[in-house]
Amino acid sequence: MRWIRVRRLRSFDVPDTQQFSLICAATDARDVAAAIGRQLRLTAGARDWLQLRKLYTTPANTALINELKKLRRCTWEAADTCPCVMLQDTWERYYSRRSRRLKKGNNLIANRLAKAFPSIKVTKTVLDESPAGDVALAELLALCSESWKKDMDTSLHQPGPRAWVEELRRSLSGHVVLWGLRLDDELAAAELQLEQSGVVSALRADAREKYESYGTGTYLGWKLLETIMNCGNSLYNMGPGLSEYKARWAEHDVQLAVGNCYSATTRGLILWLFDRYVRPLRKNIGKIARAPTAET
Repeated sequence: MRWIRVRRLRSFDVPDTQQFSLICAATDARDVAAAIGRQLRLTAGARDWLQLRKLYTTPANTALINELKKLRRCTWEAADTCPCVMLQDTWERYYSRRSRRLKKGNNLIANRLAKAFPSIKVTKTVLDESPAGDVALAELLALCSESWKKDMDTSLHQPGPRAWVEELRRSLSGHVVLWGLRLDDELAAAELQLEQSGVVSALRADAREKYESYGTGTYLGWKLLETIMNCGNSLYNMGPGLSEYKARWAEHDVQLAVGNCYSATTRGLILWLFDRYVRPLRKNIGKIARAPTAET
């Protein structure tokens, strides 16, 4: 509805298309969600539309959704699919279920790396505010500046995404980790993760462009998954969006949701009526118009 100037409060996707999660201890989820719900109700007049995109299934998000459902004029629908790997299995049993094509590709990459580099190491560093965390963050940003994604606005060395990483590091110290593949002691590929409440969430993966022909990203993904399997966490969240790479590893999908809540302002009511009644009607009319007609 481009002809209406709308005041919208929404979650944002940084650095790419990550899911939205309210992060707190599971035991505090109801109290935190209730406090957020109260504040959103008090400030409803300051906006026309509240939108939360790609909500992942967590105790905190479930509590938040329950609070938001108390508001009038809310809609909820599926938004995206998030491929996942359950981590309670042993690596041997899990890997035995992978395809021959995947295993053959992994072996080819491992052999190629072994022939080219005397030293191959996979490392894990907690991205906290310690000196080791400082070094790890600097190395990650340097890698991103030499990636094929380096000119994209979402690359982590760009000002906005960099500020996001630094805030994540400050706010969730001890829960943000960096996995790295080091070739002859140079960081060649990396994956930024969040470990919270038994869920390991992949936030961003990147690789130095000069090493991409070696399959460094695939090798790192393989080895970090092997390491985290059956080590105390319950699920590895690969991030929203289906891809051939994720499909090779994932055995479980989580459906993400999007929530829209409209305020009692004039513009909010117009948006609500349009999304609740006009948009579905237009969609049904379109289906009827596209339906094949019987030949006489």
